[in-house]
Amino acid sequence: MIELCIWSRRQFGWLVAACVLLSVNGLQAEPPQLAVSSFALDAISLTPPTAQQVVTQLAGESWCQATATETKGAWNQVPSGVDRQQWISLVTVGFNGQADTYAFMFDGPEGAMSMAMHVPFREVWLPGGVAAWIFPTDSVLGALRVSYQDRSSQPTRRLLKLSVVPWEDAPDAPAVTKSANLDDAQTLAPELVFPPVAVMAHAAAFAAGWQPTSAEAPVSATCQVKVEDQSCSFRITLRTGAAEQTLTKLHVPWETYHEHLVRLFRFIESSHGVSDFVQVTRQPTELLSLHDGRLACLMNHELAVFDLKSGKKAWTTEPPVKPANYLPVPQYGWLKKESGEARLIRYRPTLAEFNWETGKPTPLAPTAADLRHRFSSGASGELAAANGGVVALHRQGKSVWSEKEADGVSAGPSLAGTDLIFGQATGRLVARSSKDGKIRWQSRLPGSLYGQIVPAGDSLLIFSNAAEALIAVDIAKGTTRWQCDVADVLLEAPVVVGNQVLLVTKGNRLLLVELASGKIHKAVTWPTWLVSASVINTRPKPLLACADLNGAVTLLSLSDLETTRTFAVGAQLNGPVLLADQLSNAWPLPQAAESEENLLAEIKSGPGKSGPALMAADVQGFIYILPLSNSE
Repeated sequence: MIELCIWSRRQFGWLVAACVLLSVNGLQAEPPQLAVSSFALDAISLTPPTAQQVVTQLAGESWCQATATETKGAWNQVPSGVDRQQWISLVTVGFNGQADTYAFMFDGPEGAMSMAMHVPFREVWLPGGVAAWIFPTDSVLGALRVSYQDRSSQPTRRLLKLSVVPWEDAPDAPAVTKSANLDDAQTLAPELVFPPVAVMAHAAAFAAGWQPTSAEAPVSATCQVKVEDQSCSFRITLRTGAAEQTLTKLHVPWETYHEHLVRLFRFIESSHGVSDFVQVTRQPTELLSLHDGRLACLMNHELAVFDLKSGKKAWTTEPPVKPANYLPVPQYGWLKKESGEARLIRYRPTLAEFNWETGKPTPLAPTAADLRHRFSSGASGELAAANGGVVALHRQGKSVWSEKEADGVSAGPSLAGTDLIFGQATGRLVARSSKDGKIRWQSRLPGSLYGQIVPAGDSLLIFSNAAEALIAVDIAKGTTRWQCDVADVLLEAPVVVGNQVLLVTKGNRLLLVELASGKIHKAVTWPTWLVSASVINTRPKPLLACADLNGAVTLLSLSDLETTRTFAVGAQLNGPVLLADQLSNAWPLPQAAESEENLLAEIKSGPGKSGPALMAADVQGFIYILPLSNSE
């Protein structure tokens, strides 16, 4: 029997070798014969490669053979005599500081669009401080190959009869100065802007999951475009039979047309659950806290606070003029008061608190915390911080005591009762008196204690990365009460919810653990990578909002972790999800005199109903409103 197995493996090896030889002798599948056209519809100082230049570049590739095709027709018109199964239309559009290159095919049902490859790029700074446009040839050719070869495995798309037309009666449209040169005026003539925007609208619809076509289809959409000063306004109307839905965005900046149009085509169907969205920056954005009608978030590591009623940015820590050595680094976080309100904290190079109204920092301590979870506050106003191996306690801005720990601090510190508790990578758990810093008790737990130490009644909850376990200890003695084996490490700190503890692991598991015994009450494995899991204090019962890498925000019951609703955002989310008790379902309209600092006013949809809503952010700086009116 063993000999038979060996012989079979050898026989399989000869078969593999024969396949390799056949491939070397040219008997593999013939590379596709492509016809390439190149169109330039940009309004910037860039000359994209011609079709012949693209073909020359493709000659060095082994995956296809290509010939250049004259561009006598439109970008979406298959040339006469060319097989639509072979034709690729390469289109470059651009405005101001952003350009986009697309590759289209029209081999879908009745000539519907397919393979909408997209490569965005910007001006680059050359030595000597000169800005220049450089076409990203390698990126475009690589994306073209991947998109072409993957087109057969793309998900099934719904046909969409798409029409892009001028929006003649758009509100608040400023006058347009006719000029073809950005150096002479801040505005381009509408006839120069509209054609490239029409290209972007088709590509955005494809990216949002549709398959645009000019033929009849069960679903149709009209995208109305109003060209304005350095911006466009969009109104998309979707029709399915007798049903009709409309979504509007006013004054979208030139550089962000594509991303906004993608979201317009994605959210035009109300089933996604997103009522409005706004881009506050082009950097990853993380929401921190909502307080008294204001939203605090991190944008490129800087702290910013927005007034949600007016949409204006109240203040930011980002310097108005950045020095040459400016480099934003993680240094901001928040603490929750017993009332539930948030304190905005700078934790290094020294501890300070920012006023919610003015942004003025007030020094809290001359020391620092090395990570966002390495500081905590107590009921009597004390502030504990750990920086490397130094543990310090401060009261009213003055140092009470400071101790150097030889093995450093990896868990905590946490202020509980009259003690400051911290853990170390060695497994040592220490309680020092808040009064004088003297050790009250210490215990030995399984090694590599890490993260926040969470007080829970008369217990402390500590996680050990080495044991992959949550450990509950007596808050007065440090003795172990129970240990819950998780078989993973945590994505977030444990959260006490009633008589249970919620755990979220990096292996995408949700666990409900009994606080009294440490027994696992319920376990759920998430189908994709979790970004965050936030407890949402809705009435009458709290919910759990899980944000994942696929761009979904899912609400679950905290009693049994059963799904109650899903919001399909469709973008890579970042950070926690927040609850606003009362929030308009649409961002406020712009004021008459709009300042450049009003980032939220760049994109407006008009007045909307108010009510409880969730807010989520993504890695491209968008913030989304997710109404809860029908979710509970």
